[in-house]
Amino acid sequence: TRLMLVVRYRRRTPGARLNPQLITVSADGQEVHIALPVSEWIKGGHHPNWCPDGDHVLMNLRLDGENMRFVRFRYDGTGLEPLTETVLGSGHPTMHPDGRHILTDEYVGGHLAFDDGSVPLRWVDVNDGTEQTVMRIRADPPYAGPGRIFRVDLHPAWNRSYRYVTLNACPDGTRRVYVADMAELLG
Repeated sequence: TRLMLVVRYRRRTPGARLNPQLITVSADGQEVHIALPVSEWIKGGHHPNWCPDGDHVLMNLRLDGENMRFVRFRYDGTGLEPLTETVLGSGHPTMHPDGRHILTDEYVGGHLAFDDGSVPLRWVDVNDGTEQTVMRIRADPPYAGPGRIFRVDLHPAWNRSYRYVTLNACPDGTRRVYVADMAELLG
C-alpha cells in the first residue's frame, strides 16, 4: 500500500509559477519517490489517480508540452508512457482493472463538451485508440459562482466490484450524485 501526494510550491519571486510534482510513499513512510517531477508536470497536466494494480499512476499530461494525453507510470517514476496517441486526455480519468479501458469525463468548457451544458462520460479503449460516449449529462449548474467555484465535474469513480460508477451531475439544475450500472458496457 502506498500514498500519493501532490506537492505544489511557488518561489517567493513576483510572477513565479506553481511547481507541481507527484510524490509517492510506502504506508510505513520508508520508501519515498518522486513519481512525476516538476520538469514533466510543468508542461501541463492534472488529476493523477492510482491504477487498480496499486503500482501505476494514470493522469492527464502534456508530454510534448501541447497535446493532453492519458499517461501511465510506476509509483517510483519509471515507465512514463502515453497510453494512446489518438485519443486526447481530459477530465478525471480512472483505469478499469483490465488495463485496457479508461473511464473519464470532460469539463463543461472542454473541447468535447456540448453547447447545452452537458458533457460526455467517455469510455476509452487504449489498445484500439478509440473512444465512445457512454452517456451525456448536464453538468453546468445555473450558478457556478465566482471563479466557477461551485462548478460540477462528473468525476467518475468505480466501486470495488468495478461494475458501478458514481458521478456528479446537475441535469435539473440541482447538484446530485448518481450511480451508473456499467454491466452492459463491460459485457
